[in-house]
Amino acid sequence: MNLTPDERRIRQALDQIETPMYDIGAAVNEQRARRGRKMPLRSPHRVAVIAVAAAVLFTVTAAAVFHLSDAWTALFGQNVIVPEDLTTPLQAGQTVDGYTMTLHDAIVTENGVAVICSTQREDGKPLDGMLDYNDIELVRDGKRSVDSASWQSGMEENGTVQYSYGEFDMIKDPGDCELMLTVGPAVFHSASETLTADIDLEKMYREHSVANPEEQEDSLREDAYLPVTDASAALPRAKEFPEISFAGLHLEENMLTLLLRTPAYNPTEGVYGDIVSLLDTRTGETLLPEYGKEYWLHGSSDILNGAVFSGLCEADLPYLRMQIVYAQTLPATGGKWTFTFSAKSAKGYESDLALEVEDGVSVSHITVSPLGVVLEGARPVEEEDSFFRPRPKVSILLKDGGMLATASEGSSSTRTVGSETERFEAHYAYQAAGYSRRFLRTEEIAAVYIDGNRIGIEQ
Repeated sequence: MNLTPDERRIRQALDQIETPMYDIGAAVNEQRARRGRKMPLRSPHRVAVIAVAAAVLFTVTAAAVFHLSDAWTALFGQNVIVPEDLTTPLQAGQTVDGYTMTLHDAIVTENGVAVICSTQREDGKPLDGMLDYNDIELVRDGKRSVDSASWQSGMEENGTVQYSYGEFDMIKDPGDCELMLTVGPAVFHSASETLTADIDLEKMYREHSVANPEEQEDSLREDAYLPVTDASAALPRAKEFPEISFAGLHLEENMLTLLLRTPAYNPTEGVYGDIVSLLDTRTGETLLPEYGKEYWLHGSSDILNGAVFSGLCEADLPYLRMQIVYAQTLPATGGKWTFTFSAKSAKGYESDLALEVEDGVSVSHITVSPLGVVLEGARPVEEEDSFFRPRPKVSILLKDGGMLATASEGSSSTRTVGSETERFEAHYAYQAAGYSRRFLRTEEIAAVYIDGNRIGIEQ
């Protein structure tokens, strides 16, 4: 193919762009406590927002930028770019049960709404930990019209202020409508250090071996998996957490299943126990479970929380020690914060596509807004978690000729049983220098490149 000089320059720039992903490693311990439960928001709660280093080519263009609140730079980096005429300054504060939330700014687009806020104690003392908000809702003219939502938070170094940013994909244009944001009640999540249980698993195998829970009916589990009351089966900090107990083990074909009886996870309050690893006392090695699974107990508020380890046999049991973590949820506020605002919507762009890219992935729809790019399409079914699945590389050609990279914000997927493909939705954020985030009007965009394929943006 004969390329023009401009096309060659664009191709060369695209080849130098890499798309980093945000690190969510800090949220792993919290996600262990929530394993197997549907979260109300699109992406996991992010305890910190940290950009993974990668080589990215940027052309920074002139833009009208106003003085940003600390919330923007705390969450999106010192080089974050937000055009002044894109945001609606609110600076609305409200105190609930001793905690003050300030809604700093909002961005309203034809496709969605973004809000940025901060929370601190009324007395100015440090927070007891990261706050989590069990219910976050945005309504348009009194009606629910949110298709999906995401929420992320980060803590100031001295621990006195927590900053949060939320995005809401709207079914209808929210411009010039009354928008009501409701957040809370708020809770604190805390997790113990990893605790090693001094339980003789060989003895437990002889005296408290249980049937494979996978093969038991729900209605029979309540009587089949009673707590082990033997003193030798006591868990660490048993007096502090009497609701959690060892419930036996099952060994079959080199697969070892260890079971805890624990209250079901409650997003508003309570305690939850999780088996996170095994310690091999012969080598000091930590063995991670192949997978974990929860089993409901008929007529009980407790569940069986199981961890399955592979490659083990009866001869290994005397040398293995179970390691557990206790996760607690403590109420912070009993009430909710409520804010009402309205703004004109910034322009967006969307179009149906019929684009085939790498690895059997097809893109059928694109949405471009001041908040970023969303791709929808289909891809082959794989067992890997959709957040970590490879997805098309997206970059932006600005009307002034500059190239802009994007960072993957994760993806979600749905599939039909028996189908070899699944539907996916992938989200991308615009990047500024130094891996900071950028927001921009779609009028500044000339084209979007998806794995090198140019999609012109018609305004």
